[in-house]
Amino acid sequence: PVIFLLSRGADPTEAVEALAKKKKIPPPAVISLGEGQDIIAKRQLELAAKEGTWVLLQNCELMLALMDEVCFLN
Repeated sequence: PVIFLLSRGADPTEAVEALAKKKKIPPPAVISLGEGQDIIAKRQLELAAKEGTWVLLQNCELMLALMDEVCFLN
């Protein structure tokens, strides 16, 4: 599943990490998108899909092409 958190002026990272801790799962891989981070993000997404873990992508507006790719993965 993919969940989008749109939070103008707020950073949901602590809340997502707290939820992971409450659920007793590993904390999410947190990636702040920008130049060159698309490769790292893709690698983390593939790993998370295999292992059932979470990835938190920040600043998604900087990599709209990656967002299109992620949203339409089969």
